[in-house]
Amino acid sequence: MAIVSKLYDITSLIERYASIQVVNKAVVRGIRELHSNCPWCGGHDRFISRPETGQYTCATRASGCGRHGDGVNFLVEYVGMSVREAMTELGIDEFSAHKRAAPIPAKSSRETPPNKNWQESGLNLLGYAEKALWNTSGGKEMLNYLRGRGLNDDTIKRKRFGYIPPRKDGNWYIGSFEDWGFDVARLTPEVKAKKGVRIPPGILIPWLSADELWRLSIKRPDQPKGKDSGQVLGSGEGLYNVDLVRYDQPAMLVESEICACSVEQEAGDLINCVATGSVSRGRLLRWIAKLTLASFVLQGYDEDEAGYEGAAYWLKALKHSYRWSPTIAKDPNDILRQQHNKAARYTLRQWVESGIASVPQELVAEAAPVAIKSVEVAPQEPPVIQSVEPDTPMDRETELLITANTVSQIIDIFGGPENVKWTMREPGAPLEIPYYPVTLSQLPRKICPHVHLRERRISANVIRPVARQCPNRPLACGWCEEHATSHELLCLLSKLAYPALELGARGIEAGVANAEWYACLVSHKHATEDIRRLKARFSLAPA
Repeated sequence: MAIVSKLYDITSLIERYASIQVVNKAVVRGIRELHSNCPWCGGHDRFISRPETGQYTCATRASGCGRHGDGVNFLVEYVGMSVREAMTELGIDEFSAHKRAAPIPAKSSRETPPNKNWQESGLNLLGYAEKALWNTSGGKEMLNYLRGRGLNDDTIKRKRFGYIPPRKDGNWYIGSFEDWGFDVARLTPEVKAKKGVRIPPGILIPWLSADELWRLSIKRPDQPKGKDSGQVLGSGEGLYNVDLVRYDQPAMLVESEICACSVEQEAGDLINCVATGSVSRGRLLRWIAKLTLASFVLQGYDEDEAGYEGAAYWLKALKHSYRWSPTIAKDPNDILRQQHNKAARYTLRQWVESGIASVPQELVAEAAPVAIKSVEVAPQEPPVIQSVEPDTPMDRETELLITANTVSQIIDIFGGPENVKWTMREPGAPLEIPYYPVTLSQLPRKICPHVHLRERRISANVIRPVARQCPNRPLACGWCEEHATSHELLCLLSKLAYPALELGARGIEAGVANAEWYACLVSHKHATEDIRRLKARFSLAPA
């Protein structure tokens, strides 16, 4: 049961910490509902807050992301407070009386893809949808729509577009919650009322990264704007086409999947194009880190107010990004559709070529020397130090803390050396690969890249730790005397070619960027323990 704060109504609370805009109002069963964009998924007119009951939900229609709860849940899940801190902030004394609403399992962590059951069901559905697109009457209509948007058949097949037809009785497709990996007991009443995962007829677009399915988007051309797109319940916070991003190659960031496919189709040999799905999505640390691999990033959001507001975030997040708007068209796909008209000023490929030529040279990243080609590197300042300013009232230091917490949950080493092992094939012997700074600044450095956690008051009633840059002067290795073990740890990981390691019950992803992130956050004590365990496990000589 939700507890209503005496200090804030739920709408005012969310407006204080997140950028939402009320677009509609309604009264349902005598309770006032305010409709707005969702602070998590950014969906338009999908998020409902109820001031009288103190509740919120983004479970309206099939496109809601499923977030729900009350003021305490919001402060915990969105702002990053502890439950006790949230209760104090809201002026609620009866701590034991509050029971947090459990999140939907597939959305429990924005930094990870949906669970295995969800992915298996999604891939099975995708296989069916791909066949339906090419072999049903409804699918052929959707196919003609995609062709009318300028996509050729090769692109449509390669990107695995599909079609979800209505059932024989005319109703939507529906799959059981259990098959899609949901714990029914933990779902909200609004979601339970759907009686399963409901998917409307439309074009199905998969968001794949390596072998993982992050999201299934639905495009419904026959619906009015605002209701013409959505996602399957439980979808994760992916980045469309992320696997195209390569070290030292240019990248472009656009809004929609169709825009990304348009650029890939017409200029894929010039630039690697990814899509966020909307102007407020795709802002995970893992995707930001991935985009730092690119030599530069063209910011190609739509030519409208929302596009420019969304672009502003990425221009801060990626210091090697450059705004390249469509100018005379709404988005890149519009350029593709218009390019065969006699009045067209340029083709989509020419627009991309002009964007690449317009990037100032000082934004283009310079690559550090690399010993082997298989190691992906990104010559950028460490995201911890060059952290972007959040687009909510949450201050920079608090976001750094959340970053540190996220990384510490993903990358952690504990136990003895027997708990450290490779997740892939282990080589016969360590490689002699020298360590070069990549996401960290090059030598010599003026500052130590390590990050400390300290306490800071973030409101009248809440004190919590925040991240601070190490103030100590660095040695020749680029780290201060206290944190020189971080350098030694990086040298050891370099000898192993920065593998994906399973470290006890958790793990570290492959690549130098992940290794350097960990080195920036690990304490001297833990780094010393990690070095000992890695040497014992892999019989490494001193770095």
